[in-house]
Amino acid sequence: MQTVAAASSGTTEQSRAGTCRTVPKPRLVKRFQHFIESTDWDERYLGAAWVDRACIVVTILCCLPFLMRIWMQKIP
Repeated sequence: MQTVAAASSGTTEQSRAGTCRTVPKPRLVKRFQHFIESTDWDERYLGAAWVDRACIVVTILCCLPFLMRIWMQKIP
């Protein structure tokens, strides 16, 4: 399935028509579904210590900008 999209260049009043894909290829979806159903990815990766540590590190790194902003506002 493809959808026609119009885009303006900003310098002229003409618009360019192009196509973009809106749905991934069915073959890719089938391959991903086969991977999920045929492997033990959930038993292998969920609950692994390194996955837990990585999630904690990513959470802390994502919170740092917000904490720094709050900290900087409280300093007179």
